[in-house]
Amino acid sequence: MGRCCVRRRDAGRRAAVNPEHDLEAGELANVCEHYPMFVVMASVLMEMAHIEAHQVLRQRGMVIELPPGARDRAVFVSHQWCGRYHPDPHGAQFRALQGVMRRATAGTLEVEVEVSARFYGMTHSVSANLFRSIASWFVW
Repeated sequence: MGRCCVRRRDAGRRAAVNPEHDLEAGELANVCEHYPMFVVMASVLMEMAHIEAHQVLRQRGMVIELPPGARDRAVFVSHQWCGRYHPDPHGAQFRALQGVMRRATAGTLEVEVEVSARFYGMTHSVSANLFRSIASWFVW
């Protein structure tokens, strides 16, 4: 069984929001069984020709439960829906994501610290070496 995305301090809040799950204060109990985190391996995502429905990718074994101990290698990718019936009907956003991931693995991706962080004195950019291992990350 994969790890869930709920942290111990969130368990009480989740129980209050969804009372059908009887959690003891501060305990995860069976939350991971009820809310597993499904992901795509970044290396698989970089080879995909286009986005398909979660169910289709899951049937093909491309969408998997996040393996135990891999939560620190899971990244969330947000995107804008560009079509009424498909999130990316022409594949432009998906190709852009793949391009960024390829540049990351090649070590040519430069990521700057955001403006508000610079205001507080954080001036260094993120190391390219951090992203070289992106192929072994999981995309949620």
